[in-house]
Amino acid sequence: MPQSDLIYDEIQIKSKLYPFNSPLRTKLKNKNFINSAVLFLIIPYDKRPYEIIIIQRSDKGLTHPGEMAFPGGKFNPYKDKDLIDTAIRETEEEIGISKNNIKILGCLNDIPTISKYIITPFIAKIIGNIKLIPEEREVVDIIKVPIIFFFNRTRFKEKFYQIKDSQFPVFYYDYYDIKKQKNYLIWGATAKMITKFINKVYGYNISNLDNQDFDLKKFHLLKEFEIKEKKDF
Repeated sequence: MPQSDLIYDEIQIKSKLYPFNSPLRTKLKNKNFINSAVLFLIIPYDKRPYEIIIIQRSDKGLTHPGEMAFPGGKFNPYKDKDLIDTAIRETEEEIGISKNNIKILGCLNDIPTISKYIITPFIAKIIGNIKLIPEEREVVDIIKVPIIFFFNRTRFKEKFYQIKDSQFPVFYYDYYDIKKQKNYLIWGATAKMITKFINKVYGYNISNLDNQDFDLKKFHLLKEFEIKEKKDF
């Protein structure tokens, strides 16, 4: 993918995404899952490919400690009127960006996870030159990754996990931040959302496996899988 094709083009990106309430968008709900939302945040530039924001969660957190993720969290009926509110509220709390500096561009299909969450991914851009401030109890690091990195097959890995009669694809990106001189493993639901985004917006499928979604009916199998996954990586 040429770098020039990855310079921020708002009209192009919005045209490929779903509105949140679109009848064409896959919306999932299940009593055994927790509905949540994240912000896939874009930092646009005029003359070079845009970057996306990924956080590293604190080990103190109850869910996904130490993992790389998009800002976000679970729906709170006392604070949020909808999942857009959830994504923006959690982003404000976790990395200090005001809702006035966030512009929602669209949405991807809902994605279920092995930890029994249903994630609604909102794509948004940052308006203005904003300082990112990690919430120290929840976030230990914030990285800005050029979108062009995620087209690099040498840094991408995937595998199927076989559980009884079902196969579950899991994706991994190995990212080295030159400025921080540190490696980051971006995997699981976060990596899946990235592959979904570049496929939807640019028609680029980095996966050689079937890029299928998990079947909610099969999730009763995944308690042992979640434990094994944490031990293996």
